Amino acid sequence: MEGRTLWAGGPRLAADHLATLPPAVAEAEGRGETAILLGDGERVVAVFGVADQPRAEAAAAVNGLYDRAGVDHVVMLTGDSERVARAVAARTGVREWRAGLLPEDKLTAIRSIREKYGETAMVGDGVNDAPALAGATVGVAMGAAGSDVALESADVALMGDELERLPEAIEHSRRALRIMRQNVVISLATKAVFVALAPLGFVSLVLAVAADMGVSLLVTLNGLRLLGKGDKPSTAATPAGSVTAPAAAACSDGCCSPATSEPPTPQPLVLVQAGGDGACADGCGCSSDDHQARK
Repeated sequence: MEGRTLWAGGPRLAADHLATLPPAVAEAEGRGETAILLGDGERVVAVFGVADQPRAEAAAAVNGLYDRAGVDHVVMLTGDSERVARAVAARTGVREWRAGLLPEDKLTAIRSIREKYGETAMVGDGVNDAPALAGATVGVAMGAAGSDVALESADVALMGDELERLPEAIEHSRRALRIMRQNVVISLATKAVFVALAPLGFVSLVLAVAADMGVSLLVTLNGLRLLGKGDKPSTAATPAGSVTAPAAAACSDGCCSPATSEPPTPQPLVLVQAGGDGACADGCGCSSDDHQARK
């Protein structure tokens, strides 16, 4: 600009140009914002605080994962700073987070979580989430807003972008698995009975054909139960205080109330959601990807 070379980026990039960061950086992070600095050599020209607002349904989606889907742990992986991650977690009800992560750090975090908790699902939609999506037991890409790389790396692509439908998707997949197992057991048990009775002369050709067709119709009708519409999740945001502690920190505005339903027995599943990357955690000031919590 007018013969001068300006630089812009996050605290990591600024540290390469400045001896100390200005107080405005800590002030911005204290408000839950990502600090972007504009500098001219060793002089800071301006400090910008940017932040994505969590979706209205983000807290309801997280609460549904705990209560409806029986997920043991929900972990947020983000490239933003620790202060920003803490502020977003308090507003969305996430109990555990890991901040300041590069794409390769997210993959390392996924591997660590898998070793600690077991089966792990990763939810994301950005380019920075692709390695972690591929490294998880099940990668879930939010299709409507997801990048091509994320969609190709994931095992499951949700064509919608409604976060509150994620618990429903987990419930539906478990129901499908139960019905598949039921159909296999019914089919094998019927065949085993007829194999045992045929040598004894109790099974005629007509009876065998009728039984085979009957079992085929039975498993088909049993599978059609998946077409039944379940209860549609509420789109209202569930207060963060219902899933985090202490409640006072998440409900300081007095507009939320504790959840009254008791969660079911947790199933062995961990779900990891990707948070916004802010300045991509490398301090280069690139545009952030919107992720699961839509900070």
